[in-house]
Amino acid sequence: MTIERIETEALYHYSPGAKVLSLGNFGCNLDCVYCHNWKFSQFQYTPPELIHEYTAEDIISYAIKNNVKILSWTYNEPAIWFEFVIDTSRKAKEYGIKSLFKSAFFLSQEAIEELIKVTDIFAISMKAMTDEYHHQFTKGWVQPILDNTKLIHRSNLHYEISNLVVPGLTNNLESYDKIIDFILEELSADIPLHFTRCHPDYKWKVDAKTAVEDVKIGRQRALDKGLKYAYIGNVFGKDGINTFCPNCHELLIERYGLSTYTKGSLGESGQCKKCGYLTNIKEIGQADKLISL
Repeated sequence: MTIERIETEALYHYSPGAKVLSLGNFGCNLDCVYCHNWKFSQFQYTPPELIHEYTAEDIISYAIKNNVKILSWTYNEPAIWFEFVIDTSRKAKEYGIKSLFKSAFFLSQEAIEELIKVTDIFAISMKAMTDEYHHQFTKGWVQPILDNTKLIHRSNLHYEISNLVVPGLTNNLESYDKIIDFILEELSADIPLHFTRCHPDYKWKVDAKTAVEDVKIGRQRALDKGLKYAYIGNVFGKDGINTFCPNCHELLIERYGLSTYTKGSLGESGQCKKCGYLTNIKEIGQADKLISL
């Protein structure tokens, strides 16, 4: 249980700069060979000193005490403790606290339908677009992920998609195009897409992190093909983490590491003040407002 910024979850268009209370448990329904959170997702490797016990009331009380307005279910696959996540998210709403669900979305449709009732924000980690890739590297398959993403899209809840760019596996134009085309054809050009760097971890013992140039190529490919918002992730102080107006290219949000600066050119409703274009950025200026008991 850690207080972080919402940008750590590859979410740039919801309450920029807001604090989130990140919460994780142990276990996962996938076994990605390059897992960055394997000490949580693979329980057999979890050091005992990382294990703590909290009730839903403990979590909500901690959030209120620290003026945090968003619970972020993250680190491992939050569906592993599905009932607790649902119950706590529902109770948190009574105190004006929202819930963010970060997931690989390898879930049943029934699970997604239950989550929609209590969740406000989704961060979808889309690994790749083929069964062959998933069978070999995640032990899952792709169709439930695509179907569930479309279900979230129809719910009109806020969501963003990230793609972990793995050296030698998904750092290529074919991989970029498949996910970009899915978003354009099945979802909307307004959905933010984050290409994030991978580092050697767990069973994936390669020589280096994903090259910054690789994620920059993915981002530029997305913009060239028609996505309005594309970013790079796991980088520090690069142009690909700032938000620009898709219409006039005015700088709306500047980021440096995990520091976020909302510019005067961004209106409270998400509009660009220079040209009037309405972006899909929500809850602007809410990051530091307090929770009322």
